[in-house]
Amino acid sequence: MHNSFHFDKFTEEWAELYMPMQHHPVHNQRFFMVDNWYSLETLIRELENKRSPAVVLETSLDGKIDDRYDRPSCTVYMIAQEADDNSKAALDAKQKAKGALMAYRNMLAAFKEGSEILNAFPFRPGGYLDTLRSAVQNGRHPLQAIDLNVQYGTTGRVLDGWYGVYATFEDCIAYNRCVDYNDYVKKEYV
Repeated sequence: MHNSFHFDKFTEEWAELYMPMQHHPVHNQRFFMVDNWYSLETLIRELENKRSPAVVLETSLDGKIDDRYDRPSCTVYMIAQEADDNSKAALDAKQKAKGALMAYRNMLAAFKEGSEILNAFPFRPGGYLDTLRSAVQNGRHPLQAIDLNVQYGTTGRVLDGWYGVYATFEDCIAYNRCVDYNDYVKKEYV
């Protein structure tokens, strides 16, 4: 049985705790969701108070299904802005974004491994990370099948000096291959 893991909830609460972001949904929004990469430019264009760095989660449903497993994937973009339009500024922004990606991946790893360091974090009581920590401490491991060996890449300049680093994380969920009779119309042919 697979204990469901929610990248959206995890990522938003992670952004609240990550010092360079300190996301707040009203006063300091740093967590966003988009349909796909092509929506990222529209998102950045529409941001009123552009604050850097930020995290963007892709909501597209990508993955693969084989004989026994559903392997959904989730793409995360860490983006940072640099006002100057030169190679050094671009590299600085990408390094900030990569630092955020590494911190994010390391937090996923801490949950996957059930690290004792999780007890030191002030997770929001009753929030997703607090609930996830309790699940891990009680022997349930919703992140167990998530592959943390990921490739990452960079995005070029998007609009006003935004650059990013992205990675795609893959989960592995066993599924029931049986046909469910209740999914089909029951009709008699004459």
